[in-house]
Amino acid sequence: LNHLFTLEQVISSAPMIFWAVDTEGVYTLSLGKGLELHGLKPNELVGQRHFDLHGEFPESVDCVKRALAGEQFSHDVFISNRWYS
Repeated sequence: LNHLFTLEQVISSAPMIFWAVDTEGVYTLSLGKGLELHGLKPNELVGQRHFDLHGEFPESVDCVKRALAGEQFSHDVFISNRWYS
């Protein structure tokens, strides 16, 4: 089968942003076509802290802190004329 895609190819072409942070809120992954909306390239955020980059959006910071504390939840946030889940 010549049409097999790797997971990375699928994620990179999706109109979303897939990201992960470590326990300190430092990005360890940032992929997806949605990064282009922010003028970012894949993994450009790696090494930067979510809390420093998004401090002016307390709702986003709070969601990440809740997730890092182990809470399982779903939340939509409206930032800069875009919805994020």
